[in-house]
Amino acid sequence: MKGIIFETFGGPSVLTYTTIDDPHAKPGEVLVRVHGAGVNHLDLDIRAGTSGFDVSPPLVLGREAVGTIVEGGPDARTKVGTNVVVSAYRSCHRCEFCQRGLINLCQNAIRPGIETNGSYAELIRVPEDQVYPVDDGHDLMALAGIQLSFGTAWHGLITRAGIQPGETLLVTGAAGGVGHAAIQLGNLIGARVIAVVGSAEKEAFVQTLNPWYVINYKKHSLVGTVLEVTRGSGVDVVFDGVGGRFLEDGYSAMHRGGRYVLYGAHGGESTLVNLIKVFRSYGTLMSTSGWTEHDLARVLNLMLEKRIRLNYEVVPLEAASNAHRRMEQSVVVGKLILRP
Repeated sequence: MKGIIFETFGGPSVLTYTTIDDPHAKPGEVLVRVHGAGVNHLDLDIRAGTSGFDVSPPLVLGREAVGTIVEGGPDARTKVGTNVVVSAYRSCHRCEFCQRGLINLCQNAIRPGIETNGSYAELIRVPEDQVYPVDDGHDLMALAGIQLSFGTAWHGLITRAGIQPGETLLVTGAAGGVGHAAIQLGNLIGARVIAVVGSAEKEAFVQTLNPWYVINYKKHSLVGTVLEVTRGSGVDVVFDGVGGRFLEDGYSAMHRGGRYVLYGAHGGESTLVNLIKVFRSYGTLMSTSGWTEHDLARVLNLMLEKRIRLNYEVVPLEAASNAHRRMEQSVVVGKLILRP
């Protein structure tokens, strides 16, 4: 089969489109022909060697996939020809976190694109109990990118922060995969969404998602604008994947007693924060990572019901290095999906 592999850490040029040995389903597994593989910022960090995960090249990247089962192990129950979403988690179902339904915290997880070969390939071998069958007639490419976007947003906003109708939500990186998902989920729950972007193109895109207000932080003061449009009260929830120096601005824009949800640190992994401001805010700073099976079931249903939509662009698998380069340049809106 053809796939994308990297043998050493580095920039996008280390990604090589090449021939890889075909995998075959073992007992308890199925073989999926990949129709689409989601591209995520985490993939870029893994490739660069900055993810913080114990990654050992050579490796095929890719956490997300959607495709069709073409082979099953001797005990397979799911029919060949079934379309499936491939779970980005291969959880053990045994550890204390799995027993609580927190597959995102599994102590023994084998995650595609991290501990084992991922979805940047024509075929992927996965445990049968960790694929989600999908009826014919649905947009498979959209489902290829649902987990790390809508799964992350649902878990952070609803499962973790418990956002309520009528609350005000500030979303950073609002034109990205997770950000544009958070806008839609905030709208669904009945929140007032303030979307933060950094270019006119991204501003135009997020306007199509009908947020309450859009701020281009390169043109306007973020904190000043938030306080102006909220009449000085600030926001109830900050949903942030930027981190870095933005953390203090986020607290300055937050209503007393609000919730700050951090799901990434693309703008900087370290920063100095005025802790006086933090504790006097009477707010909650919480981290969020991944999603549960319940979260994923909810967003899958919403997408199949066409109540949410993934904005995506399909690019050929062999153009993976260029896809990474574009993401590094912050010129992508929504999500990129690789098609083998």
